[in-house]
Amino acid sequence: MYKTLIAQSLVFAYLASTGYGQRVDNSLEQSDGSKGLARALLSLNPTSAFNPSGLGVHSRVSKPSATVATRVATKGLQMATIAELRDRISSVQNTAKITGAMKLVAAAKVRRAQEACINMRPGAAAVEKMLGGLLKKIATEMLDIPLMEERPVKTVGLVAVSGDRGLCGGYNSKIIKATQARIAELEAQGLKVRLFLLGNKNKVFFGKRPTPIALALPCTQAPSGDLAQQAMDQLIKEFTDETIDSVEVIYTQFISMIAAEVTTDSLLPLTDINLKGSAGVKLTTKDGQPAVAREDIPAEDPMEITPDTIFEQEPSSIINGLLPLYLNGQMLKFMQEGVASELAARMTAMQSATDNANDLAGRLTTEMNRARQAKVTTEILEIISGAEATAQ
Repeated sequence: MYKTLIAQSLVFAYLASTGYGQRVDNSLEQSDGSKGLARALLSLNPTSAFNPSGLGVHSRVSKPSATVATRVATKGLQMATIAELRDRISSVQNTAKITGAMKLVAAAKVRRAQEACINMRPGAAAVEKMLGGLLKKIATEMLDIPLMEERPVKTVGLVAVSGDRGLCGGYNSKIIKATQARIAELEAQGLKVRLFLLGNKNKVFFGKRPTPIALALPCTQAPSGDLAQQAMDQLIKEFTDETIDSVEVIYTQFISMIAAEVTTDSLLPLTDINLKGSAGVKLTTKDGQPAVAREDIPAEDPMEITPDTIFEQEPSSIINGLLPLYLNGQMLKFMQEGVASELAARMTAMQSATDNANDLAGRLTTEMNRARQAKVTTEILEIISGAEATAQ
């Protein structure tokens, strides 16, 4: 008898410390002795009911119903151990730290891309002003400018700008799908296509396809003027050699952190030069988190060339020298737009991954706490059953 009272006292002390004492007291008001205590404990977590027959000693504790026993047998096999759950929680939390760090890395690269845009503006603005003034002055003259020559199109040079890495949502897949659709459309018209690929993802995908690849370069996370010139030199060479008759560029136009549009622009021949403003990116904050915003830059006004201006060279020679510089600037703009879209997509994807990992860690923590509660309830039932068996 004394052993039973001691066991009950220990159980009450434990339940009081864990916040379950009031529920047990309410259950004991309708019953007495160890049987009532056992029934109260079963009401706390019926799925973790203890079967005293497992001790090998007869006990007076009431056995749970058949329905409860069935739930116990089913859930007991599915419930992971506390150690396994703890390991999974630790793994998910580490993943959340990694994805959070990758978002900050992407934000730092946006800052470098912003600085690159700012540094290229003075040179690009000077070329645009001079080219605009010359074109305005000689608009009515017939000039021999190869890059502005129109001819029947038999072969199209298709430039596709993608990223070098993944983990950026659907950025790369959108570019690849748009390029495939444009290739199919041109081939349906009986035209040949030569690919000029900027970005490793494009190279890996189209390297296994039948469309010939004339050039494949990495896009990098910080496109430079040298890289744009290398791509543009190959395009100009094949266009002047009449290997290709026109050039189109497929790239992603950056709009905002959550919006980017796949765009196709015609680059060669320069049938109608309309000097447009450029666009850059700037790193901002939104709700205390790094964000990327679009920064539109207006076009420069054409240079005023007076009627009495004397050119040391023919205007056509000057334009032929300026057009490659202008085209290099356009190619660099396409690449920077693509990089800005890629970094924004990566920041969004890593933020979503971090949120999902934190949510999963919370649900796993809840499951682990339930498993611990079930374990504690089972141990308490073992104490009661042992005390009852000893008291007999």
